[in-house]
Amino acid sequence: MAVLFSKTGYEGNYMSTGNEYISLPRIDLSGNIHAIGYFSNDFDACLEYVGRQSAPLISPYITFNDINIIEKFSKYELISYWIPHFYKESFGLEINYTIITPITRRGFVCVLKIKNTNNFKTDFQVGFKGTWANVLETCKSLRKLNFVKNVRGHAYEPTSLTFNIQNITNLYTLSMFWDNNYSSSVDYCLLKTNETEKDGEDIYYNINKNVSLLPEEETEIPLYIGISTKEIAALSVVKELIHQGHHNLLGLLTKWLNRHVIEHEDPKIKQLINENSFYSFFYSQAITIDNDNLVITCARDSKSSFCGLYQDVDSMRWTQRATQLISWTQSRKHINYAFNIQSENIGQRSRSINGHIVDMGIQLDAICAPILGLTEYINRTGDKSILFNSNTQNNINYIQRLLSAQFDKNVYLLETLISPGGNYSSYPYICMQNIMAWKTYKDLSRLYNIIRDLDKSNEMSTISDNIKKDIYKYFLKEDKYGIRFCYATDLNNNYIFGNSKTFSLRIMADFGFIKKDDPIYLNTLRFLNENPENIPENSTEILHDIINHLLISDTEHIHEEFKKILNLNDNLSQIGSDPCASLCGLLTYALFKCYKATSPDTAIAMDESEDSEALMYRVPEIKLNSKKARIRG
Repeated sequence: MAVLFSKTGYEGNYMSTGNEYISLPRIDLSGNIHAIGYFSNDFDACLEYVGRQSAPLISPYITFNDINIIEKFSKYELISYWIPHFYKESFGLEINYTIITPITRRGFVCVLKIKNTNNFKTDFQVGFKGTWANVLETCKSLRKLNFVKNVRGHAYEPTSLTFNIQNITNLYTLSMFWDNNYSSSVDYCLLKTNETEKDGEDIYYNINKNVSLLPEEETEIPLYIGISTKEIAALSVVKELIHQGHHNLLGLLTKWLNRHVIEHEDPKIKQLINENSFYSFFYSQAITIDNDNLVITCARDSKSSFCGLYQDVDSMRWTQRATQLISWTQSRKHINYAFNIQSENIGQRSRSINGHIVDMGIQLDAICAPILGLTEYINRTGDKSILFNSNTQNNINYIQRLLSAQFDKNVYLLETLISPGGNYSSYPYICMQNIMAWKTYKDLSRLYNIIRDLDKSNEMSTISDNIKKDIYKYFLKEDKYGIRFCYATDLNNNYIFGNSKTFSLRIMADFGFIKKDDPIYLNTLRFLNENPENIPENSTEILHDIINHLLISDTEHIHEEFKKILNLNDNLSQIGSDPCASLCGLLTYALFKCYKATSPDTAIAMDESEDSEALMYRVPEIKLNSKKARIRG
């Protein structure tokens, strides 16, 4: 497994996988699943079924002579950069274990494949067991749901278990189903927790069967899991998975992943880009279980402090840039979501998936982010039809007016309350946020030109020029490093040098604001390189620092941790302390840009990219192959 930089922060090393509906954020190296997550429109948050650290939610096992021979697998990988696969040889048995999360499905499949390489018949017991401890609700902060939980078999489906969160009626149901071709025994009971938390009783289950294999004989043991809002619906999910067959489901997922792979000649760089790309793609968006609506989020892992949150910069700059590299169709959906569900509170620091404010306060770069994301989408995909939607045009106008309200009454600079890092800013005018505003007005000029509002286009262009002039006038200061940019000012001769890792002065060249060989920019870089900030070990600030260097293709001064990662054979080395999917998206884009990788064909919507005087553009065709009635692997 290549480095997923922002996926540490809890004990041990973990893989992650998932699809639009289901997230499996913590799969340990024994193949144990510690959490199953999904998004709920009613709860306006991410929900997770979880086990205990010492007693996972789903744990495969093979017992031979009273010993679990897959306590830990010897090999593990991500097939096509996303599908967890484990392998081990023990006591003459070849064991393969794969976790399949097929796209467009509300469930997943765990498959144990066992082959007897002994020259004699071998008997063993195989099964899945686990502990259901809690259901967690997360939207920035985490809390445990207090609803009654129970596990039971269904009267009409003897080879199934349903895990229900109940109040007056079942709110959500997780269903497990095993193949009718196998005779299975089920034993589940209530066990009091033996851990320090006193939060009620855990539910323990055990599904197993005795197997006897002749020499060279093999067998497959699949476990199907589905989630829905009703018990019968969850059972229907797993029945459909069974009828499609796990081989076909694996084939469908593998084909989709392979079509969306970013290419690079260096295998290590390619692996690094694609594992972060798919993590960002599947963990920065979701479809809600209860009403099938697309939502965009910073993270789908309750261990992240950003889980369940929507932030304009994270979603429309970081995630959007990565999504555009592999899927124009999904990128378009992101923009429509931002300009619909999130439009009322654009610019507020953080919101829930339904658009309700979580962290109050205007953040200037958050106002700019949707316009920059929209323009980059058009530039990369060639799809201008998105602009000829009344809702999109209304939101462009709204954002333009919102930006206008932030100007100083005498100067062409815009103020902020919240800094890029999320703290209240002691200075109202921050250099990089105003550079972002300059770029936003340039982009607004182009957008208005495409929709043939030429007067507005010229007005935006003039404002952009004036912002740039005042940035040079008020943010340029001189010290021993020469004339360089300061970080922030109050326009009253008070200013601070310094920097923000989240939105560094280093990347002003990435915006096209200044040339890389400009003496003022070089002076600014020299200060930053000679005065590095102390970054705590295992902090996501390390990742931000690495990304800032990648964005301007500066691999000479890049953090030593990144150089170490590229030279290590240990594929589980990780950086960062927060599993933030949107940050993985920004890393994907930075790697893509620095190392000149190549996007797949799925990133391009239209062949035409030049502006024309057309008054309308056709909507690109969207294929629905993943919704075909019958899957053929």
